[in-house]
Amino acid sequence: MINEGFKESEFNMKFIEIISNAIIEHIQKQAIVQVSTTGTANAQTGTGKII
Repeated sequence: MINEGFKESEFNMKFIEIISNAIIEHIQKQAIVQVSTTGTANAQTGTGKII
């Protein structure tokens, strides 16, 4: 990002931290996770996808 003109400053780092925390909180509270599983009751495998 620095090569693209991003200036590493205390303000920018705090801004990134605040935005990151807001995105994580949103995902934790609002996101729907679509889960697909295969296998038997004793040997399940699967994937989860945030939609």
